[in-house]
Amino acid sequence: MAIGLSQQQRWVAISLLVFRSFFNAQVVRTYFDPDEYWQSLEVAHRLAFGYGHLTWEWQKGVELRGYTYPVAFSLYYIILGFFGVDTRWMVAYGPRTLQGIAAFIGDVFVYRLAKKHYGDLAGKCTLFVQIFSWFYFYCSVRTYSNSIEMVFTVVALFYWPSNDHNHNSTDNITKALMFAAGAVALRPSSGAFWVYAGLRHLFFHFHDNRQRFTFIFLQVFPIGLLTVILTSLIDRVCYGFWTLTIINFFKINIIEGVSEDYGVHSWHWYFTQGMPSIIGTWSPFFVYGVYRSVVVRRRVGFLFEFMIWSMLVLSITKHKEFRFAFPLLPIACCYAGLGLASLISNREKISATRFAFYQVSVFVAVISNVLASFYLSFYHQSAPLQVLDFLSADPSLSSVDFLTPCHSTPFHSHLHRPDVTMRFLDCSPLLEALRNLEGMNFSIVHGIEEEDMFFKDDFSFVKSRYLKGTARWPSHFVTKSDVTEELKDFFFENGYKLCASFFHTHESKMTVYCLL
Repeated sequence: MAIGLSQQQRWVAISLLVFRSFFNAQVVRTYFDPDEYWQSLEVAHRLAFGYGHLTWEWQKGVELRGYTYPVAFSLYYIILGFFGVDTRWMVAYGPRTLQGIAAFIGDVFVYRLAKKHYGDLAGKCTLFVQIFSWFYFYCSVRTYSNSIEMVFTVVALFYWPSNDHNHNSTDNITKALMFAAGAVALRPSSGAFWVYAGLRHLFFHFHDNRQRFTFIFLQVFPIGLLTVILTSLIDRVCYGFWTLTIINFFKINIIEGVSEDYGVHSWHWYFTQGMPSIIGTWSPFFVYGVYRSVVVRRRVGFLFEFMIWSMLVLSITKHKEFRFAFPLLPIACCYAGLGLASLISNREKISATRFAFYQVSVFVAVISNVLASFYLSFYHQSAPLQVLDFLSADPSLSSVDFLTPCHSTPFHSHLHRPDVTMRFLDCSPLLEALRNLEGMNFSIVHGIEEEDMFFKDDFSFVKSRYLKGTARWPSHFVTKSDVTEELKDFFFENGYKLCASFFHTHESKMTVYCLL
């Protein structure tokens, strides 16, 4: 990474990267999406310590998720337990430091990627843009499979040959395929991204069928087969039986459309809202970088083609999320970096007034990204982690019921107390898995979930569950501040008091009620 940098620049770059990775890991204290905990740390906690909640995706007969990503964190937990240092803090927050190390690698390779395609100055500017990218700061240290997918993708893109460069060695393409396979192992949907790259390489880099045969059967096929074998073995050990999660994922989320229960967007969302929001105030520099790429090279190049193809692939499904496009952010940073580098290199051709305007634009981009990074990472939706911190420090805690939108807080992975009983409002789709001799068929029944029943009439729901039903009374309740006054009175009348209240958003708080 340091090639092309002076000694002083090298230390500045290293200092910034250390800040971005390790300090970033400590600063992020907000809640973005349930998968950050429920599809990674919670599963890993169960594997390592024997307790933890598995959502419906992991249940027998569904097997929607692969264990490859959670297994990495379970090994970390097992090591902590072996040395007797599995403290609550190490279990809850240590994984983000590990994720920060991966983010550091992403920083190194985004510089190398931009330098390879557009030169050293563009590499430096790209690194600058990525360090001051609000979404990169916000997501890179979160325990999403998308975060590691992003790192694998940028490394694979660096090694991947393109028409613009003479990087066609067998070693490079093998490395690229291995890292691309790593991304696919974590996120099978990532495989669709690489279809274009593979076909492009197959038809534009090789001039005879012998080379194409070698590429397909001696490079792609062995690495792909090894990836399938390794991920299948991991799933076999963790599930206890053989299953192909990628097929189950396709059947349930694509054919049955269960993913649409979690939100739908228009087909153009990634183009008109998703990526523009992720790129943020660096967007003008991104557009200018794409323009400069066309002017200088007479074509946008492999990276932009890869980005557009991937966005088209992501646009196929109705359910869309910002984090699904996270692996494409480094590419956007490359073009924003190219745009910034072009302005710097053409300084003498630009009037003083225009250059001053560009300087102000960079300043605005940096400040806006810094403010957004810290507001979203430290303040907005910060209550869930504060609630778990509070509960873990309360010696009277013996059980807790979360009367909140389901999965709106971490669970066992952030409490790490086997003696505490925990319960939350279920929001699983009413899914029945039917097995027959020919395979597995999934029947999706959409009905009223426990969560919907609570928010339709919270007081009636709680009264039915705890006064008329058989549910045990917990030592603590966790709710949102917007529950009805009837429910608040219900807590007070049944021996509870308000113990704590935490800011969540400008419109709501999270509250904790505990026994008197």
